[in-house]
Amino acid sequence: MQNTKKAGNKIPYSISNKILLERLSSVKSLAGSIKKSEAKRWLSENKKMREAWA
Repeated sequence: MQNTKKAGNKIPYSISNKILLERLSSVKSLAGSIKKSEAKRWLSENKKMREAWA
């Protein structure tokens, strides 16, 4: 993405962009770890249910 603003605005823009990207990636990784733990928990519960029904 190109910044068409004056040169003076380039530095704070890129810094804020970097911070936003870092926050976004940390949120994504957090969501990913939550999904993984949820999937693991669901699989283990599903396994227990199947063993109980067997």
